[in-house]
Amino acid sequence: MVARITTHRKKNKQMYFDSTSTSVIASVCTAALPARSTIRSLGHSNTSIFQNYQLVWLDAHIDEHNDSNCQNTITVLRRIINYVTTFNEVDECMNYIGKMKDEKIILIISGTLGQNFIPIIHDTSQIISIFIFCKNKLVHELWAYSWSKIKGVFEEIPILYEAIKQAAEECDRNTISMSFININNETSVENLDKSFIYMQILKEIILEIDFKDQDIKDFTTYYRKHIVGNVAEQAIIDKLEREYHRYEPIWWCTNEYFLYSMLSRALRTMQIETIIGISFFIRDLHKYIDQVHSEEIHNSSSLIVYHGQGISQKNFDQLKKTQDGLLSFHNFLFTSKNRESPLNFARQTIINSDLIGILFVMTIDHSLTSTPFVNIRNDLTKGEVLLSIHSIFHIGQIQQIGTNNNRLWQVELTLANKNDLKLHVLNKRILDETISFRKGWCRLSELLIKQNQFNKAQQVCDIAMTRTDDENEKAFFYYQLGLIKFHQEEYKEASLFYNSSLRIHEKNLNSSSIDAAACYMGIGSIHEKMEIYWKALSFFEIAFGICEKILPTTDSLVTNCINNIGRICYLMKRYSKSIFYYKKVLKIYQNTSTSNQSDVAIAYKNIGLVYVKRNEYSNAITFFEKTLAIYKKILPSNHLDIAETYQTIGS
Repeated sequence: MVARITTHRKKNKQMYFDSTSTSVIASVCTAALPARSTIRSLGHSNTSIFQNYQLVWLDAHIDEHNDSNCQNTITVLRRIINYVTTFNEVDECMNYIGKMKDEKIILIISGTLGQNFIPIIHDTSQIISIFIFCKNKLVHELWAYSWSKIKGVFEEIPILYEAIKQAAEECDRNTISMSFININNETSVENLDKSFIYMQILKEIILEIDFKDQDIKDFTTYYRKHIVGNVAEQAIIDKLEREYHRYEPIWWCTNEYFLYSMLSRALRTMQIETIIGISFFIRDLHKYIDQVHSEEIHNSSSLIVYHGQGISQKNFDQLKKTQDGLLSFHNFLFTSKNRESPLNFARQTIINSDLIGILFVMTIDHSLTSTPFVNIRNDLTKGEVLLSIHSIFHIGQIQQIGTNNNRLWQVELTLANKNDLKLHVLNKRILDETISFRKGWCRLSELLIKQNQFNKAQQVCDIAMTRTDDENEKAFFYYQLGLIKFHQEEYKEASLFYNSSLRIHEKNLNSSSIDAAACYMGIGSIHEKMEIYWKALSFFEIAFGICEKILPTTDSLVTNCINNIGRICYLMKRYSKSIFYYKKVLKIYQNTSTSNQSDVAIAYKNIGLVYVKRNEYSNAITFFEKTLAIYKKILPSNHLDIAETYQTIGS
């Protein structure tokens, strides 16, 4: 109850901070926030949530529109958590919390309302921490500490601020996403955790981009859209835009926490717009860590650091199944040389949540590590080490800490080194199966399309299109947008994008390029879907004519063209021509040592289907049996393709 707190004190000093780390807040606390409707609208716009949590404040006497003290308090709190929603009514607050299925909520509540409300909502999974804010601490402490999620009873803003800041940092730590990877001879990229592949390729993409000052301005413009009315944060973002290069990236990471918090959620939820916007900082921080690490590489041999974190039961079960495999953290990772602080954090996690508390004990060989790291503090009691993004570890022993608690565990990790065989096999497999001649954001959108993540791929194309002046890149993004719309069955839009790409190629005298051929194939596929087969055939033949001149016969684009022509001829009942092209592609597969056997099997099957249409059943069965023979060699005995082939032969 902010209004009562103000009258309870003779001076309003609780609204200001003396520490240098919060001097920015002190300078803006007296500034008024926007009107009530502006503040409340933050609770109804998903675009404003770019942290792992939001703040909900329930108090019958909140009046942020008319009460300047309340305005100032929210200004202070938004310095930590931008997304603040206030409520006067219990029912309205409950309904709001109930709708936040995948969000984490830090709750401030008055003592009077809390006494009746907390028993109802305490076990709600969305709520991670509760703070009682009142004017009578002694009275409400009597009942408050029987509830594990209540972090304390507070009368003064500065103390409440620090407690909420700690809770926010704990939430960020507990929401660092990770991947668990088992490596064996049968492991393919299709069976790998997709988030691991995204992080691997995303890191490679970001590190090869040459960012400009305009990228910083683009980010600050994007960020300002989400902090309307957040006066303190606006001051910080203004400083970042003006003075980014005056400070080392590590300073921005440790002193302006919003960057780390924002990055944490973006990587966890694959927020494409945020990732692209903040990518300049990811690159700069990694480069800084790598440079310092290379300078210090001869000063130390190995060290042990600790990291405490809470993880879900599901992730813990997966961790145990992946013992002796690999684990990857998707963000920059803060660790400590001191065991006690991370251990206490792991213990605290299991008190206040249903998470499993994990103390990661990490052994690092300084000279061989595949992930650079940097010392933040070197003193014995607070020695902190920051590992760069996407650090990869071997999972060793997993053991329970103590005998009375099965929710507190220690996990031994060893940071993978440059000569690591498993890591080498994994990286080669990803490279082989996601190979691309594209660079930058073109490569990311291409990967997302391959993974059927069409909405995210479109986001990449839309954003990247505004950031490039390269005509060839724009042409490729138009092509990818055409491909996305084709898969979404929006054929008119797909055709428009393909033709936009072709116009750029014609303008740049590249109408006979591979990229132009891909556009012709795309337009042909649209006409095939619309059952305008003669037009489809025309475009497929144009594409084949281009590819045949500039690519080796074994190239996948050439074989795709031939297969497309064979299929269209089949649909047009031109069976002789269809067989000609299907046999042509079969011969290419048979003469190529690197051909996929499943492609050969499909070629046999396609030829057999054409013979069926020609009533040449003996020839058809011959080719179906060749298909079956290959499937028996490369597929499990119960595979659906084998059953379907038997059925085809039998019918």
